[in-house]
Amino acid sequence: GTNARQAFQLFKRNTEEHPQSANAFDSLGDFYAATGEKQKAIAAYMQSLKLQETVDTRRKLEELKK
Repeated sequence: GTNARQAFQLFKRNTEEHPQSANAFDSLGDFYAATGEKQKAIAAYMQSLKLQETVDTRRKLEELKK
């Protein structure tokens, strides 16, 4: 619904305003994962990991790829 759309706008804007923020892409990935958009979640997590390797994000990515 509306909340999901607002959340998406927020996360998306966050990645645009902070393109070097691994955390911003991780949050966007979480949002996509929660809404079932697996490919988009994988892309967001991969971008996050490109900026900064974290155990948490790596684990979530591996989960999605199963």
